[in-house]
Amino acid sequence: IDHSWLIQVNRQSNELSGIHFTSIKENISINGLQFHSFEIEAASFNPIDSVLYFTAEHRNTKTRLYTSSYRNQKWTDPTPMVFSSELSDDHDPYYDCTSHTLYFASRRTGGYGGLDIWSCKNNDGIWTAPKNLGAGVNTPMNEMQPTICRNDLIYSSDQDVT
Repeated sequence: IDHSWLIQVNRQSNELSGIHFTSIKENISINGLQFHSFEIEAASFNPIDSVLYFTAEHRNTKTRLYTSSYRNQKWTDPTPMVFSSELSDDHDPYYDCTSHTLYFASRRTGGYGGLDIWSCKNNDGIWTAPKNLGAGVNTPMNEMQPTICRNDLIYSSDQDVT
């Protein structure tokens, strides 16, 4: 398997606070969660609710966001997130447990060009509509791979800064 891992640990409690992996391109099983005909691009794990958020291309469609929950010692079937469609081409989810916010990159309508960083909040199981983070973050180029570190948004961009 070709992949890379980022494991986050809370410094104060030494508890696992997140697992993120990228670039899985085959049929696999992770702790009983089956991925067949999916090309998984990136994932973020919410350890509080035992939910995995991930982007996958399924049978050569555009990439969209999916979830799977760990319930009763097994993973639920991957389910597309309600606000993610094949038209939006969503990537790189990052779930922030503190703010209950999912950050992701997307080519959806309403962006500044290329991939933009978007967010939506989980309010007791109901997701707000995705919100573009605006011109202070996004450019006509590609912004991607969002994460939160010490309450700051960190992401990559291919904007030329010279």
